[in-house]
Amino acid sequence: MSQRKPLAALTLLAVGVGLFPQGTALAQTNTGRISGTVADTTSAVVPGATVTVTNDEKHLEAKATTDSAGYYLVINLPVGSYSVTVEAKGFRKAPRTGFAPDNAARITANFKLDVGGVSETVEVTAVVGETVNTVSGEIRHTIDSEQVECDRATHYMLIVSVPG
Repeated sequence: MSQRKPLAALTLLAVGVGLFPQGTALAQTNTGRISGTVADTTSAVVPGATVTVTNDEKHLEAKATTDSAGYYLVINLPVGSYSVTVEAKGFRKAPRTGFAPDNAARITANFKLDVGGVSETVEVTAVVGETVNTVSGEIRHTIDSEQVECDRATHYMLIVSVPG
């Protein structure tokens, strides 16, 4: 009786193998992935860079951020044509096109970023008000009608408000 149990298990295993032949792929996928590293021109890795993978036909985006080793991974990309753009603070944007992962494809796309220029915008606006006289030493102040009406003060208060 003890010999029947191993024989039954072996028979069950043989039937199971017959139901699922090796040629059948149970976990076949129709998606691919794009991965790689992002570094600067001196080969130092760039952590925290934003990697955007865009499907060129459907205009769908998937984003990833590089880890401390500069590595990124974007998975579950349906078959199609893709563009990859990498952006990081202090570096120029790096776009590339022509990536086409097919079924279960693993595409490696490494990027070298060039240092970008820092740009600042300074907005200057004119402020209307008193100007400083740099030509002579005279002190002058004009009291307009708005000040007279707003203060409703005596003439003495208006004289005190004038510098000098």
